[in-house]
Amino acid sequence: MLNREFSKVHIDTLKRLGIHSYTVDLMSGFILYRSVSGEARVNHLPAFGKQRKSPVCADKETIEETIRNNDTCKLDRRKFWEQLARLGVRYYDVLLKDAVPTVIYVTEEDVLLKQPA
Repeated sequence: MLNREFSKVHIDTLKRLGIHSYTVDLMSGFILYRSVSGEARVNHLPAFGKQRKSPVCADKETIEETIRNNDTCKLDRRKFWEQLARLGVRYYDVLLKDAVPTVIYVTEEDVLLKQPA
């Protein structure tokens, strides 16, 4: 799968650069990268132009379907971010310390833990 291959290369590159985790903040449109040495770097999401208001939270199944659609290349990164934001995902954290990254999706009402296969 293209997205899985891209994700693996992306994750490997971040690890080589010393990044141990990052947060994609869908409400403000920023990505915060955190390094092993304690440094932090903020980048603006290229797909987002302005701060978004948090919508009413969608059900867990709809959010999981969006994540699956991204994993199976049915969505590009921009559409993935837009759909998550529209569904009420405020941000997600990617923890890179393990062989398989852990992704934590956070809404106002729920927390979803995912470990991609």
